[in-house]
Amino acid sequence: MTGVSSFTVPVYSVGVTVRLARFPLMLLAGSTGLFGIVAGLSLLLIHLWTLRSFGVPYLEPFAPLV
Repeated sequence: MTGVSSFTVPVYSVGVTVRLARFPLMLLAGSTGLFGIVAGLSLLLIHLWTLRSFGVPYLEPFAPLV
């Protein structure tokens, strides 16, 4: 099921990004369980909050917390 669902992402670059993010999250989940999933997703969210595109925060409605 996961093999077939990896082909449902229509943009190739987004599909590659999802695949590359999936492996570290699986390793964290396998080694530390639920704590690893929460820690990995938290790090991913923090990274997305710090990104800027053309001077605009990537997560515009949520990012300008400071």
